[in-house]
Amino acid sequence: MITNNELTEGVEAGLSSDKPHILVAEDNLANQELMAAQLALLGYAAKFADNGVEALKLWNTEEFQFLLTDIRMPEMDGYELIKAIRSITPDDVTLPIIAVTANALKSDIEKCLEIGADDVLAKPFSLEALKQILEKWT
Repeated sequence: MITNNELTEGVEAGLSSDKPHILVAEDNLANQELMAAQLALLGYAAKFADNGVEALKLWNTEEFQFLLTDIRMPEMDGYELIKAIRSITPDDVTLPIIAVTANALKSDIEKCLEIGADDVLAKPFSLEALKQILEKWT
């Protein structure tokens, strides 16, 4: 079984310093592994949290410039995490938050945007889709 530290170390190898440091909140280990591999291929630094509570703790202790968050997570879901981060982020700070969800109906997308996400990435997504959304917001 791969730990979050191993995922983070793998994603941080061979990175470009001009790309943002990303926090990924995702409770599913298989999805974490896939995203770690994709982000590494694209040259992004990332840390992984298993839920919104863990992600918020990391957010408050480290410097991240970008958040990718699953919406359906235990303890604190992506909606709550987005609201919490938006409430502590100064208005003059540009901070892209991308909601990642398998629920990509129009109403789900609208809810993500209403609570503060900048964009929505529907699961499952391709490497190209991830690349495009990262380039759009960085």
